[in-house]
Amino acid sequence: MSIIIPGGADASGFASTILRHFPDGTAPREVIDRGQTLRVLAFPFNWTAEICAAHDLRSAGTYILAGDGEAYIGETGELASRLLTHAQDLDKAFATEVFVVSAFNKLFDKDTAQHFELRFVRDAKAAGLVRLRNQSTPPQPRRTAERLVTLNRMVNDAQRLLFDAGCRIFHSANDSAIRARRKVELPLGDFDDLEMTRVELARVPAGAQEFELQYTNVWARGYQYEDRFVVLAGSEMRAELNASTNKICVPRREKLIASGAVVKVETQEDLYRFTVSVGFRSAAVAAKIVCGAHVGSEHWKPLARPASPPPESAETAASASPEALP
Repeated sequence: MSIIIPGGADASGFASTILRHFPDGTAPREVIDRGQTLRVLAFPFNWTAEICAAHDLRSAGTYILAGDGEAYIGETGELASRLLTHAQDLDKAFATEVFVVSAFNKLFDKDTAQHFELRFVRDAKAAGLVRLRNQSTPPQPRRTAERLVTLNRMVNDAQRLLFDAGCRIFHSANDSAIRARRKVELPLGDFDDLEMTRVELARVPAGAQEFELQYTNVWARGYQYEDRFVVLAGSEMRAELNASTNKICVPRREKLIASGAVVKVETQEDLYRFTVSVGFRSAAVAAKIVCGAHVGSEHWKPLARPASPPPESAETAASASPEALP
């Protein structure tokens, strides 16, 4: 049995590595893929000053301010200066999260950041999950065909990393930007014998309520879909088991580990990370397995639902699609 989200594509980005900078599991989270030079830094908006002081953010980059169904997308030649300005701007007080896209080398320059902003704005409008606060359309300078191919490929890679970082402004059931379907074949197959289900398409369905786990240092997100509670790829699972853990959880956790559905987090020996999305019988069962403790569904806290986007015709939405880029 598999949960299929019609019309969507797998945006889980299962090759990513999530680095946690503080031992207690709090923000920031840095998401990288060793096959790329790109990185995504995610942190709470009210931590902006501390993050800018602790990290080298003097480079060019593109950023997303997100919160309560709204988002603002920008680019800059020096991230720290721009983010600190936004932190003092009352018009940006809606934001609760910041997602910064940059790179480990100087290939991510001002021109790259501008193209990322252009694509991000268009893709967010096409997805229709949030209301953009951007007042103007980013400029569209002339670029060679070769340059555009490179930049668009980088944008697609960045959106995959952003998904793992928890950014939810691009991916929806009607997202035309990502149609390629990636399927993860687990060595031990499906989990039906243990009431667990591998989710073929790791996208939050349009209109579904998304939840975030609040338990010690474990970071995880999931959503309810029909009769399953789906824990999203990129989420974490606690390695240690409490003595009170229900015995039925043990073989399920062992199956997840043995199959490669969860792998050790490189910077946190006490955590595993989901490489694929997995459906559980209920939110309570998911909490017990993820936390390795006798806990209930109350540890899954609902995230703010996306605000309804303004009415937009099919023609307008199509014109905003990334395929319309030169």
